[in-house]
Amino acid sequence: MSTARELLESAHRRFLDRDLDGVVDLVAEDVVIENPFAPEGFPRRIEGRESFRARLTERFAGSGVVFERYEPVTVHQTADPDVIIVEFELHGRVPSLDRAFSRQYIQVLRARDGKIAHWRDYFNPAQT
Repeated sequence: MSTARELLESAHRRFLDRDLDGVVDLVAEDVVIENPFAPEGFPRRIEGRESFRARLTERFAGSGVVFERYEPVTVHQTADPDVIIVEFELHGRVPSLDRAFSRQYIQVLRARDGKIAHWRDYFNPAQT
């Protein structure tokens, strides 16, 4: 059974590899994904694996956005072994614009039965 930390590490690797289906495979069928501080036009809540797949496909497939690394990454284990809090900076680039970017994140992940059941991102998608 995968732990929350193992799931997080696998999700990050799969995002770096642009393996969107692989990322989706890590989430529970009834996953809840939240972006509490999302700007207008960006969903604050996604419910269900297939809704998540549709959002990832819409957001990244063909976008040309390249995630290069998560650095630094700090994982905080909570009193609940199925929940972790993660701080990191995501670095990437948009080759078509010849532009690099970095975004700071805090993620809270809850695992259940070896899948991500709840995924909360605190970030600003407009940050560069």
